[in-house]
Formats: sequence, structure tokens, C-alpha cells
Amino acid sequence: MANQQRLIAEPGDAVFVTTGTVHGYPLNFHFTRFIGFLPATVVENFFRVLGGPWAEPVFPHRPGELHVERVMAKLDPLDLHLCGERPQR
Repeated sequence: MANQQRLIAEPGDAVFVTTGTVHGYPLNFHFTRFIGFLPATVVENFFRVLGGPWAEPVFPHRPGELHVERVMAKLDPLDLHLCGERPQR
């Protein structure tokens, strides 16, 4: 969802979201992989709050625990804004 428009990205699709665009990414499967090219200064703290340290040199085959409650507690410092209700699938 980006600026009230819904887009369904399929495997292999690329999506570009400009700065300031209200957007969200529902993950439809337990283990969904995606890659984002973002300036480290913008999202580094978000991922530090969401996850935890990972000592291994490769991406894990099983995802670790995500701490969404920690993100929700730090919306202002992370410059995140909730926009309405959770979309229905």
C-alpha cells in the first residue's frame, strides 16, 4: 500500500518508493524475503530496535524473533507514523 494505492508485488518484481510516501509492506508468508536499498542513517535504528544482534556472517535460514512491541514503543524517535487501521487482506 502506498498513498492509498494497493500494489501486489510478485516474486522478481521491483518496487520503488520515494521519500515521504506513506507505505507499508504486509508479509503474506511466515518467512518472506525482500531487499531494500536504503540510506543507513534512515533505517539503521529501526532494524536495531526490531531485531537483535546477529553474529553469523550469513543470513539465517530461520528468522529470529522480531520485537514489534519495541518499535511501537519508539515510534517518535524512529520517525514512524501509524496511518489508520491495519488493511484487510
